[in-house]
Amino acid sequence: MGNVYATTPDQTVCLGYLPEGEDDALWKITAYSGPFAMPRWLVTFQDSASTEIVAGSTTALAAAYAEGPNSYLYYGSSNLAARGSRCVCAG
Repeated sequence: MGNVYATTPDQTVCLGYLPEGEDDALWKITAYSGPFAMPRWLVTFQDSASTEIVAGSTTALAAAYAEGPNSYLYYGSSNLAARGSRCVCAG
């Protein structure tokens, strides 16, 4: 196994599967307002998180990403929470 990373074409969302990470987070998802900007938010899932939670969160994020940056970067202007995938994020 090894760590795997995926980013959106505009490099504003990064998803990492990190079985060899330095902490207990198995998945990390981070959103940026630009490719070289500081993160707007970060969410992590430990190995105890169910596959359904991770899949539901990434599916909701993909739908919000398709709507545009206001849908996934800024709290309060997003339909992401309305889809049932509200996360406690750092940022």
